Amino acid sequence: MVTFSARAPGTPETAWAASMKLRALPALQLGDIESVVVISAHPDDEALGAGGLIARLASEGIPVTFIVATNGEASHPDSPTHSAIELRRRRRAEMSAAAAVMAPGSSVTFLSLPDGRLGEYITELHDAIRDGVGDGANVLILSPWKEDRHPDHRAAALAARKVARHVSVTLLEYPIWFWHWADANEVTAPWPLMRRHELSEADLRIKSEALEQHRSQVAPLSSQPGDEAVVDPASLRYFLRDFEVYVVARRDRE
Repeated sequence: MVTFSARAPGTPETAWAASMKLRALPALQLGDIESVVVISAHPDDEALGAGGLIARLASEGIPVTFIVATNGEASHPDSPTHSAIELRRRRRAEMSAAAAVMAPGSSVTFLSLPDGRLGEYITELHDAIRDGVGDGANVLILSPWKEDRHPDHRAAALAARKVARHVSVTLLEYPIWFWHWADANEVTAPWPLMRRHELSEADLRIKSEALEQHRSQVAPLSSQPGDEAVVDPASLRYFLRDFEVYVVARRDRE
């Protein structure tokens, strides 16, 4: 269950900009990376949470594979202009375009699992991730954060963690909705596990361009009620910072 309302006002970016905890995060350190497997619960998760890092690694010639669990057809359940079928088609096209911006030549696998019900398909997602990482040598997995308070994000993280328990890979999780619902100085946030990755101007430019490809999410579908942007201008500010934040995943047995 989603434990917050995406339509309700969230924590303003000005509060995060003033957060000493966020400023004090240690820098992300990566070892030798030979390939990247990016997990998205929905098309746009990858650009929002990890677009800058993906762009950086791709620019270094590191192969990138995107695994997209759902087609995001439930993003506008009350839309008077777009059916679930139309949204599915549109969001898949947006995902392909965004992937080409972040990592030209990358591969995109659409699993087409039901949006909002990913928790019922963790085994299928696990198997796809396991195939994507191969022998796991010097592979980086990027997935949504397990505690993001979205059931599909949690399911994606659980599948990725299950792979990480059995294959020697580096797993980083990217928060998305955390920035909306959390307090900027929340003591219960996983600050000790969080790492900060600074973005160059080129990284941020590519990330911004990738986000623009997800027009169905960052702009209204129309002016009619039910077609509002999912990631409104206030929320988009979280993802246009000159840094990204990752959670170093624990290889637990949850």
